[in-house]
Amino acid sequence: MTRFVLVHSPFLGPSSWRGVAQALARAGHQGDIAAYALADAPSQYEAAGELIGSAIVAAPSPSILVTHSGAGALVPSIVHHTAAAAISGVLFVDSVLPRPGRSWFDTAPTIMAEHLLAKASDGRLPPWNDWYPHDPIGRLVSDPDERAEILGELPRVPLAFLRAQAPAFAGWEGLPKAYLRLSKAYDGAADRAAGKGWPVERAALHHLAIITEPDRVAAMLIDLSAGLK
Repeated sequence: MTRFVLVHSPFLGPSSWRGVAQALARAGHQGDIAAYALADAPSQYEAAGELIGSAIVAAPSPSILVTHSGAGALVPSIVHHTAAAAISGVLFVDSVLPRPGRSWFDTAPTIMAEHLLAKASDGRLPPWNDWYPHDPIGRLVSDPDERAEILGELPRVPLAFLRAQAPAFAGWEGLPKAYLRLSKAYDGAADRAAGKGWPVERAALHHLAIITEPDRVAAMLIDLSAGLK
C-alpha cells in the first residue's frame, strides 16, 4: 500500500481531490486530503507548509506528496516543515513548479496579473471561476452536485499570496519527482519537468480531471509513484 497526501490548489477546496482519494482506496492504497486555507499574514507559504507538513509527519509511514495546480509552489515549504523521512517523493499534477524567490506575479503573464488586480476587492481575489469570461467549472464539471460542492468551497485568496516571494527552501530538490500533465495549459511545466529528467506522463484530459476522471487520474498516480526512486 502506498500513502498519497493530496494537496488541493489554493484556488480550489479539498473536495476537488475526494474522487481520487476514493479511487486510490479502491485500488488498495491510501489517499489523504490535506485541507488548508491561506491566511492574510505575509507568511502564507510557511503557514500552509507547516499545516500540511504536520499532517504528513503524523502518518506511520512515508508518503508521496501530490499537488494540483497552484499547490506546486507550496512544495518547498511543505517539505521544509516535514521530517526528512516522511516524504518519499513528489507528484505534480497539472501543477506549477516551485518558484523559490519569486512571487505568483513574477511568473504570471502580465495581462492576467493586470486582469486580477482589476477584479480584486478588499485585498482578495474573486473566486477562481470568476477569473475568466466563461466559468471553467460550469464548463468542465457536468455533475450538478459535484459542481455545487466545488463552487461552495471556492476561496477568495488574499492578494498578499500573489505578491509574496516563495521561500527558497532547498530540501525538496533531493526527493524523487514526477509530473502528470492533464491539460495543454501545463505543457510548459511538463516540458521543464522532462528537461530535469523527471518521469512525465501526458494525458488528453483537462485541468479539473481530478474531479471528473478520478479513476483515470488515480491509476496514473499509482503508475508514476512506482517509478519514484
